[in-house]
Amino acid sequence: MEFNMYILGLLSAYSNPLYNPDYSVYDAYYTLAGQGTNTTYFEKIYMRLGILAYDHGLSYLDFRLAMVMIFTTVLIFGILRFTDNVAFVALSYALTSFFINDVQIRNFFMLAIIVVAVSVLKKITVKRLIITLALIYVAAGFHSVVYVFLFMLVFLLLLVY
Repeated sequence: MEFNMYILGLLSAYSNPLYNPDYSVYDAYYTLAGQGTNTTYFEKIYMRLGILAYDHGLSYLDFRLAMVMIFTTVLIFGILRFTDNVAFVALSYALTSFFINDVQIRNFFMLAIIVVAVSVLKKITVKRLIITLALIYVAAGFHSVVYVFLFMLVFLLLLVY
């Protein structure tokens, strides 16, 4: 049930800054970038979306909530391309990656895009490879660790061909 994933999303969005060691860092850079301080601490797409949200009057919490809900929807879309059992995936995610992604929020955004990218490769064609590469590029705008998935892609292609 998709509802379970949205509950996890809300828990992540409203993460307590006292228990989330990176919350204050994200909040500070959101404010600094929004006030015009030139910072390249985080990846470009994440920073540009933050500046856009700041310019439209959103607090960091509002921005975080909006982004988490958008990317929870993206993640659910990707999951549904593999299975209808979203509840099992939500449980597995809650017991494994959720606590890391709650702290490393950009990692969650990247993960959601990668799930969709991998789902595109259920059938490998040139068009689907291009779409997957484009999604990896977009995901890199949130977290550069996504480039590890390029190795997975090469490995997959070597297995298939």
